[in-house]
Amino acid sequence: MTLQIPVPTGPRTAAHALNRLGFGPRPGDVQQVVTQGLAAWVAEQLSPTADPSLDARLSAFTTLTMTTPEAIAANLLDGTVSARVASELRSSKVIRAVHSKNQLQEVLVDFWFNHLNVYLPDGFLRFSTTSYERDAIRPFVLGKFKDLLGATANHPAMMFYLDNYLSQVSVFNSSGVLLRGLNENYGREILELHTVGVDAGYTQADVYDAARCFTGWGIDNVNTGGTFQYRSANHITTAKSVFGLSIAAGGQKDDGDQVIDYLAAHPLTAHRLCYRLAQRLVADDPPPALVDRCAVAYQANDGDLKIVMETLISSPEFWDDSTGRPAKIKTPVEYAISALRAVNAQVAHADSLRTNIANMGMPLYECIPPTGYSNRGADWLNPTSQLMRINFGLDLAAGRIPGATVDLPTTIRNAGGTPEDPRSVATVLNAEVLGKRLSPEALNTMSRVAIGTNPTPAAKVAGLCLASGPMQVK
Repeated sequence: MTLQIPVPTGPRTAAHALNRLGFGPRPGDVQQVVTQGLAAWVAEQLSPTADPSLDARLSAFTTLTMTTPEAIAANLLDGTVSARVASELRSSKVIRAVHSKNQLQEVLVDFWFNHLNVYLPDGFLRFSTTSYERDAIRPFVLGKFKDLLGATANHPAMMFYLDNYLSQVSVFNSSGVLLRGLNENYGREILELHTVGVDAGYTQADVYDAARCFTGWGIDNVNTGGTFQYRSANHITTAKSVFGLSIAAGGQKDDGDQVIDYLAAHPLTAHRLCYRLAQRLVADDPPPALVDRCAVAYQANDGDLKIVMETLISSPEFWDDSTGRPAKIKTPVEYAISALRAVNAQVAHADSLRTNIANMGMPLYECIPPTGYSNRGADWLNPTSQLMRINFGLDLAAGRIPGATVDLPTTIRNAGGTPEDPRSVATVLNAEVLGKRLSPEALNTMSRVAIGTNPTPAAKVAGLCLASGPMQVK
């Protein structure tokens, strides 16, 4: 489709795009989008290209390119590798979100990983989550959903997380006691969470037969291997019926493949996925007309997620930030990343940042239930999280966050401001980062901060801007 942006390019719409389709503007980004034009910037974001500068930042994290078997083998030789794999994965997530020019890609990787969640600290997942995000999520976020769903279903990380690698035809001992058999976890979650949704009307019989379709799908060895292995002898070959799909007896791995393709193409899947995308990018309670429009595009284009995104972005509802709609609150991850970008922080690692984000209630890669974290901004509003956000903003602006280097004087000067003048700092950040949403009263208050050297006026004012209400919303 031809991308049509239904609003004029200007500082306000540029800031809106940077906040919704990225992790927020850095100083200078709004003007860059205005100069480039919204349609050109969005088109660029929808077709991500190589980013050598980002690659250079990530080059020291050698575990990011390891296969799961390589990570396991390395850890058998050096027991510290497990911790390094997790640390480098978390750091890479933050660095990508802060520094990648392909902002929409990083937003969508975060969204789809959360939708198809796995839990990093759980045993084998310490070694396989890196590959899961790299190989089963990232390549497909602007492709066909059936390919994304299939890649995650076939990945050992998902098999381990939902115990599908243990699911097989029943085996009994000589006394008739069941030793091994069917595990329904994946059969349930592919229906409840990954596709049609819990209210779709499927039955326990559908769950049971869905699980039977995925028997035999496994992992070669979770202790020394880590690759997909299909074991024909473990597959239940009788006929099955899954939510209207009839599967003949005698099938093998293709039983599961049929379920994936069928559920990915289902109208209820189209509606549910589009609702969740709109909930993340537009509003906690997204406009029904927008969801319906995106769902129609999904079904008309074989679940093409790029076309769904084009439809969403071309819709007037995406650009409506009127006061009639409740503000879309940032999640802790969105807030922390946007704050880092707001002060042009240079991130080397996230060893300390991960603690700050966890203190806000959203530890990286550590959502235990398969539901993933909530996409509703309002669900993240609570006094403890808000206090942690305020403290983070103040500490970041003052340069007290290890792993994130902040040079506020240079950033303010490059934006045409005077770092020694509190009002100038507030005016710059209000225009460059906050979309000019600070009230005159707030600007006047920030202009009266006490002059000192530790922290500097620039750090004090920047900290107040990062802690302000406008910074908490998209």
